[in-house]
Amino acid sequence: MKLYVLGFAFSANKKEIVLIEKQKPDWQKGKLNGIGGKIEPNEVPYLAMVREFEEETGVKTNIADWDLFGEMVFQTDIMGGEAKIYLFRMFNDIIDDCVTKEEEEVLRVNTDTVLSVFSCMHNLPILIPLALSDEFGFTTLKD
Repeated sequence: MKLYVLGFAFSANKKEIVLIEKQKPDWQKGKLNGIGGKIEPNEVPYLAMVREFEEETGVKTNIADWDLFGEMVFQTDIMGGEAKIYLFRMFNDIIDDCVTKEEEEVLRVNTDTVLSVFSCMHNLPILIPLALSDEFGFTTLKD
């Protein structure tokens, strides 16, 4: 199973979010997504999130900055095979220091308009509100 992290870094007042304009893989090209990537062998998800965020934004965070708020599991992901994506969120004005460090541009955008103004990955209309939620409600289906 392939393992990934995907992080959503918000300002402390939840008015801005840091996203990255993807250039690869091709099916994500030109779309905004959270910050993340592959978990390295023998690496735990929290450390992968800290590493990926620094690599892509130039900002060093700590494990304590990140909150694991969900997981997505795919029996067959778009590239074939099983995959698990650990979903993280952070609320911290450290995002003011984020810059583009690699070929993919890092943007700080308004959380109220990001989904209507920018081309985003298809799951962001679900994931961003979920990450912003203070409480999670779950429904159990009964037979």
